[in-house]
Amino acid sequence: MSKVIVALRTFLHLALPYFRSDDRWRARGLLASVIGAELGVVYLAVLVNLWHATFFNAIEARDWNGLRMQLVVFSFLTGGAVLTGTVQFYFGQMLLVRWREWMTQRYVGLWMAEGRHYRIRLTDPSVDNIHLRVASDVMLFIQRTLELGIGLLSSFVSLFSFSYILWGLSAIAPLPLFGADLSFPGYLIWAALTYASVGRVVAHIIRHRLIPLNFRQQRCEADFRFAIARVTDQADPVALMHGEGVERSELRRRFDELVTRCCDRMTARPVEAEKCKR
Repeated sequence: MSKVIVALRTFLHLALPYFRSDDRWRARGLLASVIGAELGVVYLAVLVNLWHATFFNAIEARDWNGLRMQLVVFSFLTGGAVLTGTVQFYFGQMLLVRWREWMTQRYVGLWMAEGRHYRIRLTDPSVDNIHLRVASDVMLFIQRTLELGIGLLSSFVSLFSFSYILWGLSAIAPLPLFGADLSFPGYLIWAALTYASVGRVVAHIIRHRLIPLNFRQQRCEADFRFAIARVTDQADPVALMHGEGVERSELRRRFDELVTRCCDRMTARPVEAEKCKR
């Protein structure tokens, strides 16, 4: 439990400052627009679910006039879905760009202030490739935050939106097992919650070991990019001293480490680099 609290506190420490910055009103407005668009997407999903019932009832009753009306309704629902999806994508990308710009400027400023970019190599060698981490990790943090946040909001809103539909179906749909009707009020809701909970627990058991492996892979990705950038910056002395073979060997070594981490991530256990390459 303490790890969860520490992780949540760290996340809030990283995510909240932008929404309290000088750009806070724009940030909050974009976030509200993304949330509103997501609520619209869920609302349209509920309407489409209800539309299916009316549409197939019209087909069963051979009601041609009702069928034509439902086709018109479907065209409006499709247009609404396209509009809300476009709005959500647009404001989501705007929020991502503004948020990334603010966080990048902040952490680059902290890194460059008071000679930290030089002193940190002497005081804490374990911190690697900060410039590449600022370029990529900030982007990954914001992308994952938006994806998980919007996904969590969508899940909760969908749960409450479709609960009344499942409750109504539970009242009219029997649950015959072993020659007896085992249905009870709202049993479909409890079945959906149980299914989702079991799936979440199984996914967590399987995937929680991938978190440190993913971190190690990101570290090797940064090391490999840094090595390529260093060769590019030192192209003149490398060419004059005919050091291409040495640099090629170093790049190969770093890439082998990256491949090993990639295999670790896929198999969730240590493996040999040569085995991965085969």
